[in-house]
Amino acid sequence: LVLAGEDFSDHSHIQHFLIGEPTDEAHIHINHDGIDVLSVGASSPDLGWIVIVEQPVAEALAVTQTMAKGLTYILGITLLLSAAIVGYAVVHLTRPLQNLAVGAGLIGRGVLDHRIEVKTKDEIGKLAAAFNEMAANLQAYTARLEQSNRDLEEFVYIATHDLQEPLRKILAFGDRLVAKYEAAFDDVGRDYLNRMHNATRRLQTLIDDLLVYSRVSTQVKPWARINLTDVAQAVVSDLESQLRQTKGRVEFGTLPVIEADPDQIYQLLKHLIVNALKFRQEGLPPVVKLRGSLVGQDGILSHETCQIIVEDNGIGFEQQF
Repeated sequence: LVLAGEDFSDHSHIQHFLIGEPTDEAHIHINHDGIDVLSVGASSPDLGWIVIVEQPVAEALAVTQTMAKGLTYILGITLLLSAAIVGYAVVHLTRPLQNLAVGAGLIGRGVLDHRIEVKTKDEIGKLAAAFNEMAANLQAYTARLEQSNRDLEEFVYIATHDLQEPLRKILAFGDRLVAKYEAAFDDVGRDYLNRMHNATRRLQTLIDDLLVYSRVSTQVKPWARINLTDVAQAVVSDLESQLRQTKGRVEFGTLPVIEADPDQIYQLLKHLIVNALKFRQEGLPPVVKLRGSLVGQDGILSHETCQIIVEDNGIGFEQQF
């Protein structure tokens, strides 16, 4: 505690505290022992006193350095803990969840033999195990369903094929009755014979269609490079009789070369054309137009997709159908 009235001409650090308004501030100077010290003081001329506390600068800096080192250690430990938490989250949370998402996507696309590696016994590990069990059950169920479908398709093919022989005999003997003995029947008998003949032919058509349908999956041929124009011309040649009877015609636009099952493409075009000839407008000769192109997304040319457009002037159908 220093009285303000004393002579401080040789103590510049004390004079520093006497200048200006009463305030708290810090000042570095060399004390009488030649040591740099940090002075912190408060002056009040009105009261006539000054309070000064001094500490060697080296000691003050040492405290600051200690605090800085402590903060550095704390920051380092915090960073290490953060890195450990992030690493744990990646290994035990993010990556397993990503694997589950990828697995679900593969199962949805039909890759039923995909499994997720289970490394932990926590909740996510249990979820992965349940996912694998579900995929295994789905794979087994799908295999049984595919086998059942194959058995059913083979049965349809065999059954329809075996029905062909007795049906042929009914048609053959029906044709003989019409050819040789139609005159011996009265009007009622001829009506019965005609109805039987028409019903038999409808049954023949149904059996033929079932055989064609069963061959789609049971007798699939390897894909071959085919010209759709050649296939369409072959269909038109086989339908020459129906085209002549209906006075119809088939017009071709540009048709590409594609890779496909030739028999299935033949059946596709044949049924589309026959459908147009069958459901024609009364008194108007049917006209069928065929064209096609290779297309892709946004109209960009692609060798992955072929678009075939079939147009006719038939009776059409209601939009809800």
